[in-house]
Amino acid sequence: MKAVLRKKLLFTTIVCFLISGFWSVHAGEDGKKKEYTEEDIKREISFWAKKLLDMKGEKSLTIRSSSVVKPFIGVCNSVDEQGVKLTCITPESQADKNGLKTGDLVVAINGISMTGKDGSKKDHGYWDIVKNMKTGDLLKMEIIRSGEPQTIDVNVGSLSQPAFVCEIGS
Repeated sequence: MKAVLRKKLLFTTIVCFLISGFWSVHAGEDGKKKEYTEEDIKREISFWAKKLLDMKGEKSLTIRSSSVVKPFIGVCNSVDEQGVKLTCITPESQADKNGLKTGDLVVAINGISMTGKDGSKKDHGYWDIVKNMKTGDLLKMEIIRSGEPQTIDVNVGSLSQPAFVCEIGS
């Protein structure tokens, strides 16, 4: 069962990289856009394809996926006892459009404190909110920016990934 979950996780990583738009523009920790070349993308795909083949012990593999639409706000983060530190914001995402910035520290969402917890998925309210959010939900985020408290409302958007078939190997 764990092998199946690892394959699904690796598969999801490849799909997200290929389809979500990560390869063309991504906001780094400094908040600036990083452009990826076709060669960068091919190198990443090759690396992950090899990992997947090694994991399966196969010489070739066909991956099929149906289309997926999931809730998305467009943040990267690190979670610890101080709260949820936003480490990147995806350009043109709901987080970007609603005014969140790289470096913001989220201390509460919808009145639920994000502070004083160890950051593990089982113990932190942030992960429950992310797991249960739906497209169209409103997240009232209490943040600290440059030492000043603010409240920013973020509408949950969606990320669409089209169906595809990918053949790897010989």
